[in-house]
Amino acid sequence: MKLLKLITASLFSITVLCSCDFEERLTWSPDGKRMAVLADQLRLADADSISRPLLNKQFGSVLSFRWLPDNHHALLAYRRYQHHLSKTGAKAGTKTADTSVDYLQLFDFNGEIKEVKVTAGPILFKSSEAIDDLRLSPTGKLAAFSQADKGRHKISIVTLSGVLKKDLVRNASKPEWSKDSRSI
Repeated sequence: MKLLKLITASLFSITVLCSCDFEERLTWSPDGKRMAVLADQLRLADADSISRPLLNKQFGSVLSFRWLPDNHHALLAYRRYQHHLSKTGAKAGTKTADTSVDYLQLFDFNGEIKEVKVTAGPILFKSSEAIDDLRLSPTGKLAAFSQADKGRHKISIVTLSGVLKKDLVRNASKPEWSKDSRSI
């Protein structure tokens, strides 16, 4: 329990100093037994311990973590950077520009905290437009996310089977679900 309090206090201090959203950095599972900790890397914690970093660097930086109702599956939004070489005027092997691609992907986190096994599931969505916010519906079957599109935000919905319904709401940036998961 002391470890959990130390972790929470440390992350709270970091988020205050960095002006980060505290709720986005600590996410409790629906049963309240485990917590996802987004600090230097993604880790899981319980009242007594914290896991090793759970994702390889190939997954990039985690933007959002949302537990599914079953307490061991989660939907992650993460960003990968791709290095591109200029086709004109640059020497071979010279890095000239970085672009990023944001992903929504399902993951399975099984086992005790010290020995969590992570299984990557299907990628539900990917885009070169940044994902700003991610909200899972109360039923756990739909995800709403917002993206910046030419200075304006849009909200889209994706099913957890990967069916995308784009551009449902324009000029909105923080999707919130109704209790019955039927509307935003």
